[in-house]
Amino acid sequence: MIDAGDIYVADLGGEAPRHVLVLSNADFHRRADRVLVAPEWRSPDVAVPYPWVVEADDDMEFAVDHLSSVEADRLLRPVGRASYRTVMAARRALLAIT
Repeated sequence: MIDAGDIYVADLGGEAPRHVLVLSNADFHRRADRVLVAPEWRSPDVAVPYPWVVEADDDMEFAVDHLSSVEADRLLRPVGRASYRTVMAARRALLAIT
């Protein structure tokens, strides 16, 4: 079952599949058949990191400001899991920009 913190390769439509960080929980997925995801971001080198870009433990960065809701079947395959700390940082970033 898909849950918050999972990292998947996803078809986001119109572009090559890319890594996404799942931010919604399993209960939401069961009820809505959708998943809230933050796509992987390849940021330029900046002195101060953007507060809405969250780094996962495996050197991937995810852009919370590009949050999308996708159908669950567009998640193609799991590739890992982010730490609890990463998920909480992403949720804090989302709260900060809403």
